[in-house]
Amino acid sequence: MRKLDASWRFRSRRIAIRLSLILGTWLIVEMVSLTAIKFLCGSLETHRKNLRVATAMVPDYPGGVVYPFSKLIHPYVGVIRQPTRPSAGLPIGGEYRVTEFGFVDVDSPIQKRSPDRLIVGILGGSVARQFSCNATKQLEEELLKCPEFAGRKCHFVRLAIDGCKQPQQLMILNHLLCQGAEFDLLINLDGLNEIALPGHDNLPFGINSAYPADWGMLTRTYSGDDYVYLLGRITSNRRQQRALSNWGLSFPQSYSPTAQLICRLQQDQLIEELRICLGQLTDLSNRRKIYAVPGPPESFQSPDEINAHFVETWYRSSIVLHRVCVANSIRYFHFLQPNQYLPGSKPMGPEETAGAIEVNSRTGAAVQACYPLMQAKRESFRQEGVAFIDLTGVFADEIQPLYSDGCCHLFLAGDLIMARAIGTQISQLITNNRPTPPTEDGDDR
Repeated sequence: MRKLDASWRFRSRRIAIRLSLILGTWLIVEMVSLTAIKFLCGSLETHRKNLRVATAMVPDYPGGVVYPFSKLIHPYVGVIRQPTRPSAGLPIGGEYRVTEFGFVDVDSPIQKRSPDRLIVGILGGSVARQFSCNATKQLEEELLKCPEFAGRKCHFVRLAIDGCKQPQQLMILNHLLCQGAEFDLLINLDGLNEIALPGHDNLPFGINSAYPADWGMLTRTYSGDDYVYLLGRITSNRRQQRALSNWGLSFPQSYSPTAQLICRLQQDQLIEELRICLGQLTDLSNRRKIYAVPGPPESFQSPDEINAHFVETWYRSSIVLHRVCVANSIRYFHFLQPNQYLPGSKPMGPEETAGAIEVNSRTGAAVQACYPLMQAKRESFRQEGVAFIDLTGVFADEIQPLYSDGCCHLFLAGDLIMARAIGTQISQLITNNRPTPPTEDGDDR
């Protein structure tokens, strides 16, 4: 019996020693990994934040509307979404579908004026699309405070498309006017896509900056099998990055510095592979100049020249949009959308900063370089008769978190605040200044 007890104690000590060695080794490895993570990223939390950014694919905005429909080439508008059949109901948030014209709405955009309603078109990109789906009730309340609109009911025509940028808004209006559409008011909420997307989706692939975003991908069949192969590799790479990031953010890996270090090293490898593929895609695009893909060639001498060109395209497009509206007795209002990367535009606490501010953000760099140039166009817009309103300070006194991602999108509360501001501005401008466009015979409408 004593021999058995001694043997059991001996085995227990051996097991304890082995477990202690394993635990000690594991702790040493974790400490070394934590040191490496701090050296590479600054902190473990910064690394986790980078992983959260990498997992983003199609943001599901709280209180917003997300639609998983593919993009299609349109002969006049550039890019639309795949329409859904009316028999399918309202698959987008239970309230909207993609209409036969490719816009997220319920009805056709071809509407006719009548004395009892106010037809309001809303143009822009994803921020405007989300705003037009979430906050038109609040917008209507403010618009109908204008005495001129008393007794009328607003009919909103949602024309905003994710990724849309000038001159697409201009082309959308022209296309619909040719189809017989009529509007009383036209709201253009834009600014970010015009300066952030061309440098990312167009210029690196030799595509004209005024062409729609993702034009190279949409026209890839014109470029041959090798182009499609590279796009497939890029898509696969990005999926691997998202899967790896999701793994790194899962329990228990998220609490292990060693797992995080492995995740970071693999991410670095995937990013390098992606860089090589993008370079090959750029070289291929430059060699294979099929006109349907790149369009007219552009040449720039500096980043400042590129930024100035983006801003001028945005500015000229709005001027022409205004003139088309004047010719068709439409009141046009142009709003520069807010963005979190513009210094001083909104106070942010740690929670909102963690989810809304990305380190080395391309969007942030574009905003800080180009938004001052766009704001400086205020006087030029005024001289051209354009009702241009800088909305970048609309959240200057809002402490609550309003930005839902690291790009530009808003929680529902942000859309509602913006709707009140836009409606109030329009109502006051019409009430105080009556900026009524002339009709074709020169008389006021």
